Amino acid sequence: TDTPENLNLIVLKSTIGNELYLEELIKSFIFAFFVTLSVSSGFAIFLTAFFTSPFAILQKWLDNYMKTGELKEVKIHQKDDIGFLASSFYSLANKIINEEAIIKKQLDEISFLNNYNENILKKLQAGVLVINSKGFIEYCNNFISKLLNRQARDIISLDFFDFLMTYFQVNEDIEKITSIDLKKNNQIENIIFKKPDSEALKFTTKIIPLGRSE
Repeated sequence: TDTPENLNLIVLKSTIGNELYLEELIKSFIFAFFVTLSVSSGFAIFLTAFFTSPFAILQKWLDNYMKTGELKEVKIHQKDDIGFLASSFYSLANKIINEEAIIKKQLDEISFLNNYNENILKKLQAGVLVINSKGFIEYCNNFISKLLNRQARDIISLDFFDFLMTYFQVNEDIEKITSIDLKKNNQIENIIFKKPDSEALKFTTKIIPLGRSE
C-alpha cells in the first residue's frame, strides 16, 4: 500500500548494552595494563639481576675481606662484557690486596731491623756519626752524647769538621783534615778528648762512605 504522508519511524534503543560493553572494555584494558606492568617489572628485575649479579658477588667479597681480613676465591661464571669487567676488577683488586700484604710484611721487617740496628748503635761503646754529602751531621749515637755531655739535637746539623775542631784536639794539620774527601775511605789519627779532672782519651776517626746518593 502507499505510505501515508507525514509518517515517522521512532525507535527506542536500550543503552544497557553500551554501558555493559564499555564496562567490559575498561576491565579488559585495566587487566591488560597490570599484566603488562607485571611482565615488564619482572623482566626489568631479571635484567638488573642478570647484569649486576657479578658486581653483587664482588661487593660481598670485599665486605667480607674488610670485616674479617679473609681473602676468599671468587669465580665469575658470566662470560659477557659484564662478566669480563667483573673478572678484571676481581683480578686487579686481588693483586693489589696481595701486594699490600707483601709490602706490609716488608715494612714490618724493615721496622724491626731499623729498631734492632738503632739499639745496637745506642749501646755501642764507640762514637758513631752519620754525615750527609755536604758534610753535616745527621745522626749521633749515645756514646758521643754522653762523652760530650750534650744532647743529640745540639750535635745534629753541625758541620763535621767544625764538630771535630770544637770538641776535640786534633794534632794533624787543620787544612789537611778539612780537605779530606768524605766520599772516600779516610782515617784521622790522634784525635784527643780531655774531660776536666780526667785523663785524655785518644781516638781514631774512620770515614766510611755508605754509597748513598743525594
